[in-house]
Amino acid sequence: MGLILILKNGLEWLYWYATFTGNAIGAAVSYLLNRTFTFNSKVPFQIGGPRFFLVVLACYFLSFTVSHLITRTIDSSIVWHFYIDSDNIAILLGGPPIHDHELYRTKNLCF
Repeated sequence: MGLILILKNGLEWLYWYATFTGNAIGAAVSYLLNRTFTFNSKVPFQIGGPRFFLVVLACYFLSFTVSHLITRTIDSSIVWHFYIDSDNIAILLGGPPIHDHELYRTKNLCF
């Protein structure tokens, strides 16, 4: 999520570019680390890799589309004297669920 916020706010990328790029990089790192260390998988990359990335892609679009739609009704927010625009609220809402769903769904499917 930190990379997404840097891309969105620091480099001023558009919401969909920042969230997709940040999640793509995070998914690649997650796949490699989970495959190697967490599950010690012997499933060939040609089988597990595409499955993993399809699950991640589905979770990405579900999480960030829903959070983006929810925050469209919220113009902005002020928290502790800090202005937070609706895209940043959507990033905060959409970020954590994607990783929870991703690990749960991919454990038996991909590894």
